[in-house]
Amino acid sequence: MGTKKSTTGRRSSDGGGAFGFRRTDSTIDLLELFWRRRGWIIWFAVVFVALGAVYCSLAITMYESTADVLVVRKRPQAVTGDIHYESGFEDYLATHLAVIASPLIVERAISASNLASLECFADLEDPDEDLVDVIISDLEVEGGSRDLGESADSIMTLAYRCSVPEDCPIVVRALLDSYEAFHTEVYHGMSDNTVALIMQARDLLKTDLAEQEEFYSQFRQASPLVSKGTDEVDPLQDRLTTIEQQRSALLLREAEVRRQLLALDQAQRDGSDYDQLLTIVSELRQLSAATDGSSAVSTTLENQLIQLVDGEQRLLEHYGPNHPHVLTMRQRIADTRRFFILPTAAHVPDAGDQLVSGSSSAATDLVDVYRNYLQQELKYIEISKELLTDLYDQEHEVAKQHSIFQVKDESFQRNIERTEALYDVVLSRLQEASLVKDFGGFETRVIAPPRIGEKVSPSRRIILPASMFVGIVLGCLMSLVSEFWDGGFQSCEHVQQQLGIPVVGRIPQFRGSNNTDRVSEFCDAVPDPMLCAFYEPRSATSETFRSLRTSLILGDVDETSRVIQVTGPSPQDGASTVASNLAVSLAQTGKRVLLIDADLRRQQQQQLFGLAPAESGLAALIATDVEPEDVIRPTAVENLSLLPAGLLPDGACELFTSPRFGELLNLVRDSYDHVLIDTEPMLVSSDACVIASQTDGIVLTLSLTRDSRQRAISALGMLERVGANVLGIVVNRISGAMMKQCPMVHAEYASSDVNVHPSLRSEPEVVAG
Repeated sequence: MGTKKSTTGRRSSDGGGAFGFRRTDSTIDLLELFWRRRGWIIWFAVVFVALGAVYCSLAITMYESTADVLVVRKRPQAVTGDIHYESGFEDYLATHLAVIASPLIVERAISASNLASLECFADLEDPDEDLVDVIISDLEVEGGSRDLGESADSIMTLAYRCSVPEDCPIVVRALLDSYEAFHTEVYHGMSDNTVALIMQARDLLKTDLAEQEEFYSQFRQASPLVSKGTDEVDPLQDRLTTIEQQRSALLLREAEVRRQLLALDQAQRDGSDYDQLLTIVSELRQLSAATDGSSAVSTTLENQLIQLVDGEQRLLEHYGPNHPHVLTMRQRIADTRRFFILPTAAHVPDAGDQLVSGSSSAATDLVDVYRNYLQQELKYIEISKELLTDLYDQEHEVAKQHSIFQVKDESFQRNIERTEALYDVVLSRLQEASLVKDFGGFETRVIAPPRIGEKVSPSRRIILPASMFVGIVLGCLMSLVSEFWDGGFQSCEHVQQQLGIPVVGRIPQFRGSNNTDRVSEFCDAVPDPMLCAFYEPRSATSETFRSLRTSLILGDVDETSRVIQVTGPSPQDGASTVASNLAVSLAQTGKRVLLIDADLRRQQQQQLFGLAPAESGLAALIATDVEPEDVIRPTAVENLSLLPAGLLPDGACELFTSPRFGELLNLVRDSYDHVLIDTEPMLVSSDACVIASQTDGIVLTLSLTRDSRQRAISALGMLERVGANVLGIVVNRISGAMMKQCPMVHAEYASSDVNVHPSLRSEPEVVAG
């Protein structure tokens, strides 16, 4: 085989097809999906509308009667004057809604109005047990008026449904009467009970108050406490205060006496003369007088002597005449009397002169006498302190006993005050309860009485649209389920949308031609009946192949796609039949066409064109030095030649990767106008991918089966990896119903007598199914 300059087929710059090949993704266009599956949606919608219509015709007709009731709460505060404003809305209407629909109200309404005899309840097996539940189930109570809305918060609406329109208002009126009677009974009973309880509490408090006052009166009679006006006077407390004052005065006097003794001792230790001693004694006496009081009379020794004599008398009240305290007091009286004579000499001139003219012993005696006086006074103070302490302790014990009486007295008074306050409150509440007894509670008034029931169900205006909506929703759901469950394509447009590659051919299902007998008279090799483009050139099926031919020619404006591979994902896609009919259609235009059978395992092209099996073919042309003209064979179709596959040699898997195969493609590209290569299915053998990388374009055939989508995606993925140029997809074996939806040229516009076999030019048109 001669060699020529190698050229490469046309490829898109991005490895895609000539028509912008792209891989499919998992996104779903819902609108397009629902349009394709609209049959499901319409079927479900019609069925559910029919079911809704059947329900409306078979369902029991129900009627409804309503009544609006105004519920107003009475305000007794307007009568009592205790008016206060509430910050929020008091939801008392909810209680009335629950009460009026309670079994108690319903039972009373049944008994009072004899509702069991109504026609709507005639079908009940046990009216006594079931009637209450039936009425409650068909009863609807809600707040607010249906006409005014929720803004009417003091109005409740009572609605009842039944199958007899005349019975609806009877039931509603019975419930309203029962509710009003129950409300009146309960409220007035509560008012009477409230007044009775308050009166009982008043009587109990009155009796308790009288008993407490009696007990307090007896306690006061036995109490040592003395009343002075509104205040309590305690003589023991006064005596304790006086004793404490005297004890304080003694302590002060004791401190003064001891200070004077210390002054006399200090003067004698310092060696003072008699004049100084007399001056000191005189000053001490004057200071003592000033300390005891400001009166001149109270500072004289006579008063002191009187006090000593009074003290002696007090001691004799508690002790005998020979008691040491009494004897000490008498000694002090004697010393005072002795000192009473001497000190006055200090203020008498003559006496002073006698002291001056005498010895200093007189002054010393005077100081000793005064010291003895002070020491006796200290003893007196000690005795007085002891006496006052004993007296204070005695009075204090008695005061403790009196304090117990005071605590009990205060407790009695507090109890009486609390009881009186509670009694006053009860009296006030009793007056208010008696006053508002007829002014409290709630007032109910029917503002919209019940009327003859109106039909409410079944409502065709609601049921039929709802049924249609449910049917449409279920139809859409079924469309989605079927879309995921079904792995195929629904139409040619679906194929193009999902795969992103244009559909260049639509081939219907067809059977072989019946004109083979007449053709055999003129041809040595009779083609297979599946070559409809040869046998029935004016049929609708042949027109689909001519449409495919036109799409490929129009898509190849610069005539660079001269070597075209025809393959499919799997054997059932019919790539060999499409390739042979497409070759016939191209040859009918007067172009020189070569059909290469590269399917080394099945080799169907020889059988389709009625040629005897050849030992030499494509395999021998690549593997040996056989020339092309030795193995290329003519066919019954003018301008169409066939290069059969030939016998399958050893190592056939390396044939299409051989450089000789590329040289062969360059040779036939220059020798023929169109070269078609029929290859093995892509998912069966890798030869198709190897060949695809060396051709100018690929036509992928696809049969619409349940798994066609996945097969197509897998095949396109393989072609994309080798950088193949996918010209388009031929949808094969389309059903009659789907074919009607595909745009195609009808048979009456098909070409006539264009390169038709002479034996068939006068035959009428035959359309293959």
